[in-house]
Amino acid sequence: MTETRSNNQDFNARRASKNASLLIFRSVITIAIGLITSRIIFNALGIEDYGINVVIAGILPAFTFVGGILATATSRFLTFEIGRGNKQLIRETFTATFYAHLALAIILVGICEVGGIYLLHHKLNIPETREGAAMIALQCAIIGVFFNITQAPYNAILIAREQFKIYAYVSLTSALYGLLSALLVKYTTFDKLIVYVILGFTNSVGCTLYLRYYCLRHYQEARIYHRIRLIILKPIITYTAWNLFGNSCLAIHHQSRNYLVNVFFGVTYNSSTSVATTVSGSVDGFTGPIQSAFSPSITKQYAQGNLKEMQRAMKTTLRFSLIVYAMIAIPLALNAELLFQLWLNSVPIAAPDVLRWILLASFFALMSSPLGLAIHATGKLQLISIIGGLYVLAQFFIIFALYSYYHNYLHAFVVIAMGNFFEVFQRAAILKKQLPQLSLRPLFVVNAKVISLVLFAAILPFILKDYIANPILYLVITTLLYITTLGGTAFLLLLEQHERDIIRQYVLQFSVKIRDFQK
Repeated sequence: MTETRSNNQDFNARRASKNASLLIFRSVITIAIGLITSRIIFNALGIEDYGINVVIAGILPAFTFVGGILATATSRFLTFEIGRGNKQLIRETFTATFYAHLALAIILVGICEVGGIYLLHHKLNIPETREGAAMIALQCAIIGVFFNITQAPYNAILIAREQFKIYAYVSLTSALYGLLSALLVKYTTFDKLIVYVILGFTNSVGCTLYLRYYCLRHYQEARIYHRIRLIILKPIITYTAWNLFGNSCLAIHHQSRNYLVNVFFGVTYNSSTSVATTVSGSVDGFTGPIQSAFSPSITKQYAQGNLKEMQRAMKTTLRFSLIVYAMIAIPLALNAELLFQLWLNSVPIAAPDVLRWILLASFFALMSSPLGLAIHATGKLQLISIIGGLYVLAQFFIIFALYSYYHNYLHAFVVIAMGNFFEVFQRAAILKKQLPQLSLRPLFVVNAKVISLVLFAAILPFILKDYIANPILYLVITTLLYITTLGGTAFLLLLEQHERDIIRQYVLQFSVKIRDFQK
């Protein structure tokens, strides 16, 4: 891979930052609407019907997770070919991946029909009077699986073309439709569960068909050939197979952690783990859009041979991800007990400490994320899948040994946090082996600077803990103080000049809109 560069190929930090901001805004709005919708639906359906819907929805992922992994491979290879700019090969790649998803969708629909109906009639504990409604829910979910899997290549085009605006609009429309559906379910006189699943089905399929129409109208490569070049599928299938191994190991790791907690400490501690994971997952929702917005740029720069621009894209996503995450995670960690009390009216056993360790683990995971994106951009997943997969499986045995000898609930989360920290060096070594020309030292410099700023900004809020007795007042003051301190120091000491210019422009545009609104 040579290090070439031309002006029209440079990494566009402004566009990626705008996409990230748009996706974060979308996440905030959809999460807020989703919380309102779920509350209405829970009260409207009642415990029994709500539980039936949850059980039916939980059946299919066990059969369809392969589709998500193939979708990831499709996104990578389409982005790579778009980066290279060969229009015919882009269209041939899309055609090959579409037919692959179509074949997979047909197979999985058959498996879901057989497996889902068997579980529904022979394994699941569903009242006889509700089996009809449960069957309708199952069939709607299975048809939805077909549309979702065959939609993956079209979604991959939108991601590769960095058309995140259309994603944001469709997501917001879907969330609002879901809220209106919930209100309709609340006041309908028909079977509420059947009405709910049919409305949810029309919401999902409607969004899918609109995105497909948008791609067909705006992108020539979305028009499939009637012939297929099977040779194009070979690297995609290889990529998917290795990714499947790595993701399977990761899934086993997550499930085994819950299993060990249950065996050694019981369901009470499982509940503590669950609520802490829920909170940390909400924080992850603010950094996930940043990763999504910058990932296509990393793959495109690799495809074009612009290793310097690829490194620049990696540094930018690293800076923004870590700073945004720390602005939310540190105030949460400092006020974990209060937040659980406000949310649940009680503090689950050890949940605040679990949350702190999970937040730290996620912070370390973000440090290695750009390295993982770069490795996936190369398409060479053998090393990261084998080494990374075995690495996370080894943590199971370490946790088992610590639980057996010390019986300390928190040890599992300490191991996970430390494992994520050392994974930074593991991924760096793998990437250096695959791309020896790519300098990784600037990425470690960014990590060191961010850690220093995060710790510096936390000093005063930590000291104030002994001087502010009112927990609500402490929460408000320290959160504002920490965000201001970290944001200010990061702006001055961490960001590059072009990144500061982007933020200044956003602030200026926002202030102009506020003044215009006031007039």
